[in-house]
Amino acid sequence: MSKVIRKNQIFILLIGMFITIPEVFLGNDRIETVKELMESGQLHLVRQQIAKLAEGQELAEEDVLELCDLLEAQDQIPLAISFLEKQCRYHSHSTKIYERLANYYLQNNQVLKAVGVYEKLVRDNPQKRDYWVQLGQLYTWNEQQMQAIKAYEKAIKLDSTDVQTMRRLNQLYLWNGRELDAFLLQRKILRQEPQDLALWKEHGIQARWLGKNIEAIASFKNILIRDPQNTEALFLLGETYLWMDKTKEAEICFRQVLKMQPDHLQARFYYSQLRQWQPFGWWEARNNYRWILQRQPNHQESQKYLRLIRKNYGPLLKSTAYYIHDSNELKKTQIMLKYQRYLSARWLMCAESFYRRLEEQKSNGHFISFGEGARLGAKLHLTQRTRFFVWGGFVGFNQAENFALVEFQWQQTLSNSQSWPGELYSTLSLNYDQILDGVLAIKRKLTAKRIQQSFYWEPSSPIRIGSDLQYSWYSDDNRKTQLYLSGEYRFYSGFPSLFLKLLFAYEDMTLIYPDAVPYWTPDNFWTRSIGLDALLPVGNKVSLRGGFALTQQSGNELASNWKAEVNWHPNDFSHIYLNYQDFGSRYYSYRNFQGGFSYRW
Repeated sequence: MSKVIRKNQIFILLIGMFITIPEVFLGNDRIETVKELMESGQLHLVRQQIAKLAEGQELAEEDVLELCDLLEAQDQIPLAISFLEKQCRYHSHSTKIYERLANYYLQNNQVLKAVGVYEKLVRDNPQKRDYWVQLGQLYTWNEQQMQAIKAYEKAIKLDSTDVQTMRRLNQLYLWNGRELDAFLLQRKILRQEPQDLALWKEHGIQARWLGKNIEAIASFKNILIRDPQNTEALFLLGETYLWMDKTKEAEICFRQVLKMQPDHLQARFYYSQLRQWQPFGWWEARNNYRWILQRQPNHQESQKYLRLIRKNYGPLLKSTAYYIHDSNELKKTQIMLKYQRYLSARWLMCAESFYRRLEEQKSNGHFISFGEGARLGAKLHLTQRTRFFVWGGFVGFNQAENFALVEFQWQQTLSNSQSWPGELYSTLSLNYDQILDGVLAIKRKLTAKRIQQSFYWEPSSPIRIGSDLQYSWYSDDNRKTQLYLSGEYRFYSGFPSLFLKLLFAYEDMTLIYPDAVPYWTPDNFWTRSIGLDALLPVGNKVSLRGGFALTQQSGNELASNWKAEVNWHPNDFSHIYLNYQDFGSRYYSYRNFQGGFSYRW
């Protein structure tokens, strides 16, 4: 029985060979025919033969590829595509045929069909990295970025040293907002290619946006180790230090950038910002901002900070005028014009001219004196906290008398630290002034000298406190003591703002000249006052301030006092004000009118 079965199998095999062999030979004959037709240029007959071959039975893989080569050589890509699409059903596992078909799809701008071919190839060959890479590239071209990411990630898992694919994936991560994934992938790339300065730069910038400033600094330093003259990396390093508030390190970087590249505008701007807030650095910062604006007139940040410097340090023209009429029938008028300008960051020069007029009417006499004077001053900022000021000048009166004016001043910032809320100033002055007390020195030909110590506390809070202690002596052995204490507390910052005001003053003179013309000073004269002020903004540039106070002087009953003030700031650099005050009691009182303006260039 087994012998019969074996004979039947052999018979069937021989029949199959008999049927198949002629088809193969037939295919080979047709391929030769196609070659001959192509060589003779009969393309219409070639199409007919290809159609017959495509519709026929399976051709050998090498024959299919050979025909494709012939068609490709004649630029017959569409015909080759049609032929391969039909032959693919006979070669479902032929990677070469499917690769060729995908390649022809791409040549014919049929990306979507090429994607489909490679999707089949990766399904059939999931461990072949090249197919995943090619599929990722096709997805990218077809705007299927999420699928491309997955394809590239699969390729990298198959080969963790494929740097080129890592770079493509890095870009896709960045395009799709996956900054952290890109950042971690860049680490892997840089381990394999540490000489890639461009990627170190990208990695550093990416680290900054992720808040990983320490790693950003390391990236920029890696560039500088390999290229010490790389100004871009040095600038980015300084900028990162600046973001971390490491101002000293940032300043060193920007200074070095400017040495290597003086026209680096952004480095100059950052350097100026750092210098601006340092002691005496505003002078250098101002020059740098001007340099930037010469080259880029619309640089808004430089304009902003230059205006800020001008507001605080620009040349100043200032004028004040006041008139006082007190209960002793003393009328005092003064008009002053002042100009000041910084010659450097430390030296401030001042010039001042003034007009003074004094008049007093008493039962035993009438006195009038007026004159003009001028003085020059210089202020030295020895350190950020210590300042010296010296004034020198003269004043001449209508009585043909000229007097010298001399003043020395030392000002010290006692504290501006975090432990003390705000800044505490102390000023020590020594004056030599023959018109110190009105015109007393003129009339009696006395020399007046004064030493003055004052404190002023301006904290970063609603409180303001000031004090002033003066001691004066004259050539007739007279002595005068004055003490002033003032305080202000803003207890409501709404609309309007409300302030509580306090004042204590004491004044005493050893020798009293009650009948002296034109002026005398009471003995043991003190003043206490408490009041309420209201500040009312009127628009962005004008404000009104008014106040009412109760005052008691030298044991008298309480008296009502009031004041009013108008302030106008036409712009950031100018100020105009008017002030009226009615102060005192029955024992001694005065009315004061004052006005003035200031302007900075």
